[in-house]
Amino acid sequence: MTNTDPSSTFSQVLGIVFPSTDIFYQEHAEDAYSIESFFLAYTILELPLEVVVCFALSALAAIATKLSRTVDMFLVVTVDALCMVNAGESIGIASNTIFHENAGLALNVANVVLCVMMFMAGLMSADMPTFLQGINKVSPLGYAVRNIMPLAFRGQMFTCDDNQRLYDGSCAVSAGEQVLEMYQMNEDAVPLNLGAVIITMLVYRFMAYIVVKVAKARFSIQWRNS
Repeated sequence: MTNTDPSSTFSQVLGIVFPSTDIFYQEHAEDAYSIESFFLAYTILELPLEVVVCFALSALAAIATKLSRTVDMFLVVTVDALCMVNAGESIGIASNTIFHENAGLALNVANVVLCVMMFMAGLMSADMPTFLQGINKVSPLGYAVRNIMPLAFRGQMFTCDDNQRLYDGSCAVSAGEQVLEMYQMNEDAVPLNLGAVIITMLVYRFMAYIVVKVAKARFSIQWRNS
């Protein structure tokens, strides 16, 4: 089983988001352009490159590593990666706006949020408290995991060494469906979860827009010098 770290997909974009937002803040203070123009231009410029990168990531994660060489897996990983990158950018924009006076704090807060999302995605713990499960409903990582797991494990067969067998001679896990049942992901809801990933990504971008809009509308902000 190949383990890809979704939080790294989030975190890598922060190095691009922070300088871009800082430039925008300075130019917006001079009334060069509006918040809406920044979000529109940023999305138009980033989207084509992100699509290409996500296709390459999907080819490596799903095809080259033999995770599951199917068209469904390739497309699902591509869409999941694209949505996670955009959600990570939105978190970076919001964090950099709220903690505008301290770049280090803004970066640390964003990384902490991403790490918490990773641990709550459903693989580190199969039996989280109900409260944390509720929080996980707003994380695109949780839905992305539920997209990929059924496609990767359904129909898989596993073997074990003699010293790993149970007292009756069987393996603890012999089929992919057992893994899915263990993580409570043995469901046929890949399209539904894929739609949830897209919706949460759009919600994150809208929330980032609201954070910037409120900050610029209500506060006189002294942006840090680069």
